[in-house]
Amino acid sequence: MFFGISFFIILGVSLWVLLALWTGRTASRKGHSFAVYFWLGLVPIIGLIAATMVEDRNETAQDRVDEDAVDKVLEIEENK
Repeated sequence: MFFGISFFIILGVSLWVLLALWTGRTASRKGHSFAVYFWLGLVPIIGLIAATMVEDRNETAQDRVDEDAVDKVLEIEENK
């Protein structure tokens, strides 16, 4: 048998760490601590959900104004 139990353990741990890295990277892009969310990401799925639900600290006031302007234009277009 080519693939022993150790292969699947290494594969599982590798995927687990990659998921934690993905969680940390997602939070980092939103302006939060990579390390905190990496460790939180070691708890499967919960860390990734938390990282995606957290608010974006990199969003500026201009971004919010632009989104409001787009919403107003879309509302006007719907009412025509």
